[in-house]
Amino acid sequence: MLESLQELSDAAFRKLSFTTFPSIEVYESALSEVKAHRCFEKVHLEFQSQNSTICTDRGLLHIILASLLSNALSYRKETDDGQISVHITAGDVLRVLVGDNGDAI
Repeated sequence: MLESLQELSDAAFRKLSFTTFPSIEVYESALSEVKAHRCFEKVHLEFQSQNSTICTDRGLLHIILASLLSNALSYRKETDDGQISVHITAGDVLRVLVGDNGDAI
């Protein structure tokens, strides 16, 4: 997680680059980053996207999504089957919802 925070901090000082791409691409790239997590195989992941194409900064969205997925994996209840859902909605505003069945903060 510390690396993700450093990446997010670094990203805050770089120029944003907005491109249009399929939302599944950024989800899959973030997912590949957290696959090594010790709990990954114990969790059911669900992905939904209202619009298949989004326009945003791909790198920044990747950092945010990978961090949220990593946190959901790290802080899930060990006794329960984990569930993580990712919903991306694009329109005038890009909305990313990540939910899990872990303890709330």
